[in-house]
Amino acid sequence: MDIGNIRDFVAAGYRGDKWKNKVNRMSDQQVIAIYHSMQRRKEVRYHGNTRSDNRQIGLW
Repeated sequence: MDIGNIRDFVAAGYRGDKWKNKVNRMSDQQVIAIYHSMQRRKEVRYHGNTRSDNRQIGLW
C-alpha cells in the first residue's frame, strides 16, 4: 500500500470535507501514524464508512 492509498483510507475514516482537507495537509509521517492507530483499533472500511469491531461486553 502506498502513501496515496493510506491517505485515502485515513480520509475516508470520517465524513466531511473538513477532515479530508486536514488529511491532505498532513505530513506523510502523521498520516501513517493515524493509519497505524486505526489498524490497532481494528477499524475497517464498511461501505465507505469505518466501523470499529471493539464491542463492549455486557455485565448482566
